[in-house]
Amino acid sequence: MHECLPRGTVQVQKSPAPPAKPDKPKSRGFRNTLRNLRDRLRTDHKTLAAARSEPVAQRRHVERSDLQNFNIKELNALCVSLRQTIQDLSSDLVGRLQTRDQLRTEQDAMLLEVQDLTSL
Repeated sequence: MHECLPRGTVQVQKSPAPPAKPDKPKSRGFRNTLRNLRDRLRTDHKTLAAARSEPVAQRRHVERSDLQNFNIKELNALCVSLRQTIQDLSSDLVGRLQTRDQLRTEQDAMLLEVQDLTSL
């Protein structure tokens, strides 16, 4: 059942317009909650990063020939200094690991909150 159209005429079929999306207050609330969680995480992270100790000063490289020329007093002072550096680095590492664990715990809690929000 073809209609005969004059030559050069194009027939256009209009498809029905998609229904307007209803404004979802749940969606907006969900976005706001996620934004708030993200901002809180960033603030907490900045606070924890600021609380960290300053990085250990870079130690100058000592050649083997220099070590051979050191006297016992200088070698003992170097050993004490190296032990202190190791202790400082170990303490810094423990602090960073604790921070990482705390951030992961907070992240898990936030993910649970998001899951609860999306299941509504």
